[in-house]
Amino acid sequence: SGGPQAPTVLLCGCSGGQLALWATRPEVKSLAVLQEEANEVYAVDWNRTGKLFATAGSDRHVRVYEEGKLLLTFGTRTEGHVNRVSALRWSDTSPDILVTGGWDNTVKVWDVRHGTTGRPVRSIFGPFISGESLDVQGQTILTGACRLTEQVQTWELGTGKLLRTLSWPAREDGTREEPMVYACQFSRLTEKYFAAAGSSTSEAYAFSQHSWLPVGGLRGLSSVLYCCDFSPMGDELAFAGARSEKRR
Repeated sequence: SGGPQAPTVLLCGCSGGQLALWATRPEVKSLAVLQEEANEVYAVDWNRTGKLFATAGSDRHVRVYEEGKLLLTFGTRTEGHVNRVSALRWSDTSPDILVTGGWDNTVKVWDVRHGTTGRPVRSIFGPFISGESLDVQGQTILTGACRLTEQVQTWELGTGKLLRTLSWPAREDGTREEPMVYACQFSRLTEKYFAAAGSSTSEAYAFSQHSWLPVGGLRGLSSVLYCCDFSPMGDELAFAGARSEKRR
């Protein structure tokens, strides 16, 4: 994850619990390495100011760092996640709001201003998230679930209300094979599209945020797709998965 206000700094999380901060310009070099004991780091993200970053993983806790130092830890009480956390995303409009999701079929909204309580400000039950299938745009949360029905949904950030559920596109012959979704994301800046990709069918699509109909897609891929990412301007979209297969 690259810092919004410091795009030359790269943050990496590792299964061994390491967090690595790298400078990418003018030359690639290591800035710092941190260690989260007894944790596998599955997700990292910077907040919109680039002053805070958060991590989550196998130990179910959500940690927030400031200037490379641990600021607070969410989820140490019963109100936290009860299984591994595989995705997290900061709000793109508020530097204090963080959203997480994982294997406990729950999406949680946290506010760092209430950090001393260790409790989420909101919980949404439903999506089983296993991968980079969580995003936030304005007051809307996008989730992609690792299941064969109601995979892609949007929720209202302020209330947790379900807004919409995607009907996965049918094939040209009219048949529909449902995938398990491992990745989804809103387009940046333009706010016109969102993308989703996953397993079973090994398909990937970009959808219109207005009509929720596909505007483009990939079918017949030879491997499961685990991640997707829009370019900063939102005019390009990349997918990647198993077997070193990448598409743009």
